[in-house]
Amino acid sequence: MGIGSWLGFSGVCRRGRFARVLGAGVVLAVLAGLRGGEFGSSSGPAEYVGLALAAHPGVRHAEARWEAALQRVPQVRSLPDPMLSYTYYAREVETRVGPQEQALAISQRLPWFGKLGLRGDMAALAAEAAREALRGVRLEVAYRVREAYGELWYLGEATRVVRDSMDLLRGVESVSRERLRSGEGMGAVLRLQVELGRLEDRLAGLEASRPALVARMNALLDRATGMPLPSPSGLPLAPEDDVSRTPALAESRIRGNPGLAQTEREVARAGREVALARLERFPDITLDLRWIDTDDAAMPTADSGRDPILATVMVNLPLWQSRNRSRVLEATAAERAARAEGEGVARALEAELAWALYRCQDARRRVSLYREGLLAKARQAFASALQAFRTGATGFGELTDAQRQVLELELSLAGALRDEWLATAAVWRLTGASDDADPEACPRVE
Repeated sequence: MGIGSWLGFSGVCRRGRFARVLGAGVVLAVLAGLRGGEFGSSSGPAEYVGLALAAHPGVRHAEARWEAALQRVPQVRSLPDPMLSYTYYAREVETRVGPQEQALAISQRLPWFGKLGLRGDMAALAAEAAREALRGVRLEVAYRVREAYGELWYLGEATRVVRDSMDLLRGVESVSRERLRSGEGMGAVLRLQVELGRLEDRLAGLEASRPALVARMNALLDRATGMPLPSPSGLPLAPEDDVSRTPALAESRIRGNPGLAQTEREVARAGREVALARLERFPDITLDLRWIDTDDAAMPTADSGRDPILATVMVNLPLWQSRNRSRVLEATAAERAARAEGEGVARALEAELAWALYRCQDARRRVSLYREGLLAKARQAFASALQAFRTGATGFGELTDAQRQVLELELSLAGALRDEWLATAAVWRLTGASDDADPEACPRVE
């Protein structure tokens, strides 16, 4: 779609999404409740992302800049304001047809052919670049929200795992005390209490980190940092056809990354600026129309009192060619700089995407390893060690070793799931694989 077509349809597209926004009334109600601090028992990532995109100051700032850039286009495409001048002759000018008393003139400057069109194209491309910047901000905010959500989910999961381990050890404590009453040594009880103390310290560290993570999420939601948040409802896994599971698809879709699209608009705008700089060597034209009020002559003549009308054409003289050459060289250098920046952005995005895809694959490998292999074996080993401890066939050391293996593997599984979620979110941010980038995807909460 051409620049003019895009600008012409931009307002129509925004109005065309009205039904979509209207259909999101339920989302608005939920978001309003979230903003007021009313939560359910748990909330999913889509709920958090929707609120952040509607309320985050960075999104509102980028949206306002885009709207401002759009309003720049009709300004630069219009002609300069005409000039109206009035002259009163304090001393009348005597002519053959009578004295001239006053004059009225109107003039209009006309830029050289093509200048207005190029300036309009430059403003339109700047507006497109501002829209891509808005898309980039939306994707970045959505990614930060998903990142904070993943850390909150991991915190809840790790807290649950540590609490479960403490409950298991407290169940073993009763067996140790029975042995103590039967005359066995205090060693097992003391070692158990030391192990419980270590877990309590680990749990305290996890709980101490929650206020900071909640403040981080609240800042993204444009809420007071101390407002409570519900527990995350879970981490939705990417479907099999998700872009994060198909490297070839991800590599093809990265061409639509807002950062890359923004640099492409900047390159195109710089090209228009070079063309405009070359046109500055040609003069602008000014048309002037003047009417002079003439009174009747003292001696009657055939043309007595006839008002003269004058038409004048003026042009500015672009004599200083060195200045014009410098203007062209400046615009050409700016175009080269924009192209180099675009190439750098493209290479950086390709490298970042490759790293994100590797993180996805590595996290999924670890999830499969822990969930389908190591964790099941560790739980079997702990169950065997617990049964042997209860019958007195083994000591407390073997039991705690088995319990630590289960604990660490469960935490590793939760960490791998979190890493998969974060890496998938990074792929979505790089490829724009969701509606997060669409400025009309979420209604705004005022």
